[in-house]
Order: sequence, then C-alpha cells, then structure tokens
Amino acid sequence: MIVLLLVFLPLTNQFAMLSDYGQPCNNFMECKDHRMQCKGEENNKTCVCIRYHEWKGFDQGCVQMYDGEKLMRLELFFNNISEEIARKQDKVFSFHLWAGGFVVAVYIVAILAVVLFCVYVRSADTAMDKEIYMLKMKTRRDTLMKQKAVESSV
Repeated sequence: MIVLLLVFLPLTNQFAMLSDYGQPCNNFMECKDHRMQCKGEENNKTCVCIRYHEWKGFDQGCVQMYDGEKLMRLELFFNNISEEIARKQDKVFSFHLWAGGFVVAVYIVAILAVVLFCVYVRSADTAMDKEIYMLKMKTRRDTLMKQKAVESSV
C-alpha cells in the first residue's frame, strides 16, 4: 500500500501544481485563479488576468475593474478600436441624414398631393357649377317658353 502511495504521489502532485500570476503555464487550466488566462508566445506563456480584471497583488489576486475610465482606455487604446468606432459613428449619422432626407421628401410629396387634389376638386366644382347653371337656365327658358305658349293659346 505504501509503495502504491509513493508511486502515485508524484503523479498527482504534478496535476495539483497550479501557476500563479506571471508564472509559466501551457493552458488556462494550469492557472491558479479562474480570472486568469495563459497568454504569451508559444514557448513563453504566463498566467495573466483576463479582460476587465487587474492584478492587485498576491493577497487579492485578479480583481474586476469598476473604473469606467480605465475600461474605456483598455478598449480604445489596447484594442485600437477608436478608428472602428469613428467609422461606425459616421455610418450611424449618415443613416440618420438619409432617413431625415427621406422624411422631408415624403412630407413635400404629401403637401404637393394635397395641393393638387384641392386644385382638382376646385376645378371640378367650378365645372359642375357651370353645368348646374346651364341646366337651370335651360329649364327656366323652357318654362318661360311653355308659359308664353299657354298664354298665347288662351
């Protein structure tokens, strides 16, 4: 039993050795804390804090950052995304510009449609008024003619 223990103890000890901050590692599972990752070149990887965490010493380990300024600096300068943000910002503003132009164009077309409809209705009403006037005149003339015919026959 003691022989088995002496044989398996070095094997299990190898699996139990975890790397602390800045120590060499092969993959993230060898790092001591779940907030660490194994980063670096192929032969020179070390355990470092994951994104949005910073090293506060061996007492605290990797601690999450809550300072918005630090977080934005990490995003903008270390990842160099400021140019990408500027491109996306230009796209957003150009989209809003085109959307505003579309709304103005629809507004102008709607105003023109209303004005043209009003002009059409006005001209149609005028034409109808002329027709009604002509019919009244014709009816009045016919009535007068019939009255004269009745008076002359009496």
